[in-house]
Amino acid sequence: MEQKEIRGKVLFVARIDEERRRAFVAQAPDDLEVVCFEGGAHMQDLTEPMQCADYLVTKSSGRIPESWIAQATRLKLVQTLGQGADHLPLALLAKKGIPVANAGGSNAVAVAEHAILLMLASMRRILPNVALIQQGKPRDDSKIQYCHQLFGKTVGIVGFGNIGRWVCRIVCGFGASVIFADAVEIPPSDLPGEARQVTLEELLTKADIVTLHVPLTEGSRQMVGWEQLKKMKSTAFLINTSRGDIVEEKALIRALGEGLIAGAGLDVFHQEPLNPDSPLLSMENVVATPHIGGSVWENWIPRVHVAWNNIRRVARGEIPLNLVKHIEMANIGFKTP
Repeated sequence: MEQKEIRGKVLFVARIDEERRRAFVAQAPDDLEVVCFEGGAHMQDLTEPMQCADYLVTKSSGRIPESWIAQATRLKLVQTLGQGADHLPLALLAKKGIPVANAGGSNAVAVAEHAILLMLASMRRILPNVALIQQGKPRDDSKIQYCHQLFGKTVGIVGFGNIGRWVCRIVCGFGASVIFADAVEIPPSDLPGEARQVTLEELLTKADIVTLHVPLTEGSRQMVGWEQLKKMKSTAFLINTSRGDIVEEKALIRALGEGLIAGAGLDVFHQEPLNPDSPLLSMENVVATPHIGGSVWENWIPRVHVAWNNIRRVARGEIPLNLVKHIEMANIGFKTP
């Protein structure tokens, strides 16, 4: 079958190194012009380039303002190279009939592994013990009651999509049991291992580790606040590799300070980068990393393939894969499968 020629302009907005940028551009179809811009908090105004863009590819390292999208008269697809789309003005994109797609499960393994790392580092008090050896001090066995193994524990996974399922597979290998909560009822035949679906309330009360893997939406914003933290065991750990705004940060700081929960492993925060004066950084029961869960080389090329495949699909009039469900595709002229 003859491939349809793809013409147009792609805006690539991402705060990444030159090697990854070259890898992205190298996969572009010959007839597409790719224009790269640096992402991040201080990215330049792209109002004018957006006027002639056919496709926008972003990595969620900077917010795309509504004013840019308002000028996008030719835009056919917004493709994010991560999982979340909360950096995009989804309401305006829906109003304009512009589909948004994410990278699907391309970064699922990396994020799941990072969640496990945060679990183990939190439960074994890695940071305080690293500090001891750096200071030339012996181990402190008086704190052994605060150190725990993952074997035999109950891991509660909030959000059972691509990442949540990988977390399930990995912790089962450690000998942990899994309960999970999800907005959709999942048939037992689709479950890895012996995972069991429960309500969020039951999960919070029974889990030794609560790990969050849900997208940031108005429904999930601050879904874990003081009332939810009070339901957790005093020996439980909270792990967040999804989005900072899913947790009410002030409530978490209070819960950690008062010993309401045992500790937290955090890769995401309400404000990024995290303010160096944040109380979270001075707490012995917190392990914090700077939103690096999905940042491994092995998943970059798969993300790039997802993006270019979706651009080709849209150019052929087909529905892109891994859609963010902010819009009804059938109503804007895409071919149905």
